[in-house]
Amino acid sequence: MCPPLSRPPKFIAPQVPMLSAEPPEGDGWIHEIKHDGFRTLLRIDRSDIRAFTRGGHDWSDKYGRVIDACRKLGCRSALIDGEIIVQDENGLSDFAALRAAIEGASHRLVMFAFDLLWLGNDLRRLPLIERREKLRSLLPKDQRCPLQFSEHWDGSGAALFKKA
Repeated sequence: MCPPLSRPPKFIAPQVPMLSAEPPEGDGWIHEIKHDGFRTLLRIDRSDIRAFTRGGHDWSDKYGRVIDACRKLGCRSALIDGEIIVQDENGLSDFAALRAAIEGASHRLVMFAFDLLWLGNDLRRLPLIERREKLRSLLPKDQRCPLQFSEHWDGSGAALFKKA
């Protein structure tokens, strides 16, 4: 449950990943699946819930199912960073299906959330792993919910890359 402390900023531009030919080496890295979708920032400010593209455009009207799921979080003030996708029959993201779903099958949209920037106050100074634990606790543990936690893996990026 979010503490009702202060209102989140209107928008925070997301950090954009950098392309690399090799996975990072050493400890201190976590590894996530790269979903093929639209980067989205969910802004919860009491009953006003909005979804913004990475460029700051308000797409709340396109993501109704995800917005409705945010209302059930019982959260008064939050910023959740993630990726809106559509999954195929194998659970993989399908970008072509995403574009079609936005126009006419929004019930298929799912957001895989990977960071919590605000929860009653600014969390960006906390380590990523702490923000992700707060995010995991905030999101429902229901596979049918359109808000899903984007899991991560610790350990060797090279080993995970090789398995993938």
